[in-house]
Amino acid sequence: MTVLIIGAGLVGSQVAKILVDGGERPLVMDQRLQRDVLAKIVDLDKIDLIEGDVLRPLTLGAAIARGGIDAIVHTAAYPLLTLGAQRNPYAAIELNIMGLANVMETARIHSIKRVVASSSSVLNRYQSGGEDGGDLSMEEAVPRPNTFYASTKQAVESIGLNYAKSFGIEFAALRYCPVAGPWSGPGGGGPSGIFRAMVENAVNGREAVVPGTAMEWVYSVDAAMATVLALRAKSLGSGVFNITMGRIFR
Repeated sequence: MTVLIIGAGLVGSQVAKILVDGGERPLVMDQRLQRDVLAKIVDLDKIDLIEGDVLRPLTLGAAIARGGIDAIVHTAAYPLLTLGAQRNPYAAIELNIMGLANVMETARIHSIKRVVASSSSVLNRYQSGGEDGGDLSMEEAVPRPNTFYASTKQAVESIGLNYAKSFGIEFAALRYCPVAGPWSGPGGGGPSGIFRAMVENAVNGREAVVPGTAMEWVYSVDAAMATVLALRAKSLGSGVFNITMGRIFR
């Protein structure tokens, strides 16, 4: 299997490493490749790199044609996640929603049979209104997002699942809990920055401030492994999957 990874950040870089460790050579695409940071995680001689924007469908098509791609992992998202989207909703809507639409349409045109995309556990938390008796920890619960970021992720899931239904593309939306793990460059999302600040402050003898709200973290390598398992599953079908540790930290 040859995989196109869109987004070479906190999770995408670890997906690339797992695939390389399994003997595969993925094609990694990012708008701004941070080669020095990426090299700390995966051997750059064992992957193919391409600078490209998910908002440019022709770039996506060229990447797929170049690499003989069988499946796509889409992890690109607007920086700072919820906070960034609240500050600049239009840019977040454009990147998160149109980016996914471009990925799915490119997959349809080029007969790519499987797409695994990052969603978010914000769809299990940021809610308003509604009394359907659903357990928000379950994938079947109906999200009622009350932030721009959560709204974009709900659209990502809906668009992907409708492409799956209409065109036979296997689509998995992975609702990652807040992700933390090795990443020394900019980006990585707000939760990752919080975790990194705690660790850096502690090792440098400064006060480590723990968030006052309860959070359920997931290690970036575990999030990446879940992504690879979705890639390799023999009968994935299409759906939404929660990716978490199963423990809440307070």
